[in-house]
Amino acid sequence: MSTNLIDAAKGFFTDELIEKAAAYLGESETSVAKAVTGIIPAILGGILNKTANYEGAGVVARMVEDQYTKEVLHDPGIFFGNEGGALLNKSAGFLNNLYGNKTDGITNLVSNFAGIKPTSSTTLLCTALPAVLGLLGKYAEGGDRDVAALVNSQKDNIAAAVPQGLNLGGVLGNWGGGLNNLRVKTGDAQSYATAPRLGAAVKMLLALLVIGVVIGAWYLFHTNARKM
Repeated sequence: MSTNLIDAAKGFFTDELIEKAAAYLGESETSVAKAVTGIIPAILGGILNKTANYEGAGVVARMVEDQYTKEVLHDPGIFFGNEGGALLNKSAGFLNNLYGNKTDGITNLVSNFAGIKPTSSTTLLCTALPAVLGLLGKYAEGGDRDVAALVNSQKDNIAAAVPQGLNLGGVLGNWGGGLNNLRVKTGDAQSYATAPRLGAAVKMLLALLVIGVVIGAWYLFHTNARKM
C-alpha cells in the first residue's frame, strides 16, 4: 500500500482533538479545522523545501530522529494540557529551524486564511510539526526509506492538498522544489549534514594540486632553459 503523508498527518487531528484545541485557544472548531487543512501541506511543503540541499536535509533528519519516538506521535493532545507550555517552546525551535525568517510569514498566512489569531496559528503549527516529524520517522524506519526521498515522493499529493486561498508560494517562494537524487537517512543525519564541508575541502585540495603542477612545470622549464 502506498503512503499518503497528507492523509496520515490529517489523521492526527480528530474531531476530539480539534474540539480540545478550539477550547484551549479560544477559537471556533470550524476555524481550527480550516487552519489544519492549510497547516499540513504548509509543513510538508516546508520540509520538502528544506530537504532540497544536504545541509537542510540533515537538519530535518535530526529533527525526525528527535521526535519519532516521542509521545506526541501517539497523542498530539498533550500540547493542550499541563505539559503544553514546555512542549510548545521546544516545537517553536523546530518551527524556526524549518522556516527560518519565513516563520512569521507562514504563521500570518495560516492566521489570515483560517480567521484565527496569529498566536493560535503558531500553537497549531507547533502542535502539528512534531507529529508530522514523528510520522516521517515511522514511515522511514518501517519502510527502510530515507526521509528526504520519502517526502519528495509526495510532491504531487502535497501540492494537491494546498487549499484554495492559501498562497504558500507567496511565502515559501519556489516551494516544493524538492530534491534530485538526494538521499539523507535519519541514521546518517550528522554525516550528510557535513557533506557540503567535505565537498569544499575536496575543491580546495584540487586547487592546491593544480597550483603545485603549475609551479613544478615553471621550475622545470626555467631549469632546462639555463642548461641550454
